[in-house]
Amino acid sequence: VALGGPELLTRILEKAGDDALLQGAATALSNLSLHEEGRKQVLNANAVDALVGLLASRFGDEVHAAACCSSELACVNEGRARIRDLGGVETMVRLCEESGSESVQENAAAAIANLADDQESRDKVASCGGLEALCELCNSSSSDAVLACTAAALGNLADDDNNRVMIAKIGGLEPLVRLCASSVDDSVLESSAAALANLAYNEANRKRIAQLTGIEPLVWLCAHSTNDAVLESAAAALGNLAYYNDMNRIKIVDETGGLNALVHLCETSGSESVLESATGALRHVVYNNESNRIRFVKLGGLELLVKLATHSESEAVLEGTTAMLRKAVASPETAHTLIEAGALPALLKLESEWIGTVQSYATSTLKNLEKHARKPWSPPSGSQAPTAAYMLLPCAHLASMTDAVRRDAIPRATVGGELKQDVAHSLGTPEEQNREMDGVHRDLALMEGFVRGRTKLSVQDDLSIEAADSSILTQDPMNAIQTFFKSDEVDVFVLFYSGHATKEGWWCFSDGTVSFQQVLGMWQQARAKASNTDARLIIVSDSPNSGAWVDALNAVPPAAAFASGIAVQASCAAGGQSWSEGAQGGCFTSWFINQASHGHSPWSIGEAEQGGGPPNEGQVPCMCCKWDVLSQRRVIMCVGGEEHTPDISLYGSGWFSSREGA
Repeated sequence: VALGGPELLTRILEKAGDDALLQGAATALSNLSLHEEGRKQVLNANAVDALVGLLASRFGDEVHAAACCSSELACVNEGRARIRDLGGVETMVRLCEESGSESVQENAAAAIANLADDQESRDKVASCGGLEALCELCNSSSSDAVLACTAAALGNLADDDNNRVMIAKIGGLEPLVRLCASSVDDSVLESSAAALANLAYNEANRKRIAQLTGIEPLVWLCAHSTNDAVLESAAAALGNLAYYNDMNRIKIVDETGGLNALVHLCETSGSESVLESATGALRHVVYNNESNRIRFVKLGGLELLVKLATHSESEAVLEGTTAMLRKAVASPETAHTLIEAGALPALLKLESEWIGTVQSYATSTLKNLEKHARKPWSPPSGSQAPTAAYMLLPCAHLASMTDAVRRDAIPRATVGGELKQDVAHSLGTPEEQNREMDGVHRDLALMEGFVRGRTKLSVQDDLSIEAADSSILTQDPMNAIQTFFKSDEVDVFVLFYSGHATKEGWWCFSDGTVSFQQVLGMWQQARAKASNTDARLIIVSDSPNSGAWVDALNAVPPAAAFASGIAVQASCAAGGQSWSEGAQGGCFTSWFINQASHGHSPWSIGEAEQGGGPPNEGQVPCMCCKWDVLSQRRVIMCVGGEEHTPDISLYGSGWFSSREGA
């Protein structure tokens, strides 16, 4: 390298006409590119230009080393950008389509897999027919090396939801399922299972993979493979297939023996990466499915979770383990089983040594253990306090939103900062965005504490989606809300949202938005099928333009099914701005909770004056017991020395009118 070797080899590629010489120069450059310093020198020698030019003019076996070198250079950002700018993406796709050499196809597919680490390159591959070329190669090739690289490329390209949809549309799921079922090569199995895992982030794909009997080979791999990379990918795929899909959860457990396979994997594997995928899969398989949870316990699942919590040092394993432990403690029986298995010292150690989600889950589990170990458990009585459940929804981080959602997302204005009218330029720096997300999660924690502190509500922990679990909801909020609304055991549903919104007031998530009309439709469908038709829904939104939800509810015809059971609390008027103190959270949420802590409860069940009159002067607007008040007041909030006057609007009627004494 120091003697100018990369430059000399590059000149040979540019000028030589002899196949053997070209092959030797490309092989030497490829070997140099295996190491960071050598790769840097090869890039500085402008070898990419010569490699792409060579590959654009030849398709035979003599250029497989050039394709291999390009693949190595595509491992770094500079190499990816250079290859893309020189038309190398199109060249690699053409080699996959037209080259008759398996070694060239293998290395071209490997290059696309590495290029696909970059969003711009993923878009380029899709736009020039690369998805179709790779799917065709996956269908037609008989070479394990080609198939492994092709499946890896499809998996990396499936990091983009548009590509997930397109790959399924052009028939890419079928060959990947077939490879998982029929291949005996570990590299092929690892790549195809990993590709299915990424493709299963899409809800429609989860259903389609199950229809193609894709669950069965993944379970078989979890039960029989001895390769850690294969086990990791197969377990991850099962976990994603079970994510908010109860039919797949049932199929994994009842029809394929997947629960047994995952439990055995967690009991026997010594690989942290395998355990991370397996515990994550178990978490999704037993989530909100009582039958699966019972079977998990019978298989020794509680003792397994204690073992993992005691011995694992992986944050991902501990997060999945403590999440399941927290939900598992639902009776004195499970509490005593966990205590006898040694859960207390393990959880106390996690609570003291970890921060963030693991600590939060450990603390919550300890509280549940204390609650159930001290007194017999009995379900809340319907004649006592109304039962309640809550779902706390954060907006998605701007970096995780699709371009379409990000373009329309309006952040909350920061107190003391400049309120910019040009939304496209007001999203803030990455540091500001991170602080705002910290504030959003602080809002969720505050609201959770507030709801749980209502003495005249019996909060149902197992039916609530807690602040610590909220981040998982941003990928598929519609399915999460639908599942939340289905319960027959809840009298009061509380739906809280914090963060960015569109100009229409719609809530912003990773892959789309949620509007009032969508929530209303899901609520109406759930109540039509449920026995608790008189349940009530309280929606609170600390977001820009949130008053649009109030207006939308007010516009619903009085005769609309179950609409009278809804109330909306907005942080501002339609077209108005919601304010934030960055990492300290939303001004409205803080004010709302502060009022409650001083005895001015915005949600006073049975505490308001009978007849549901307006609140006394100086109080905040409250939801009165008959829900027959239409109240619009302007309240001054003093935050950071500045005064803001959001519109606080409440609508509703018939609050527990059918319940004695409520």
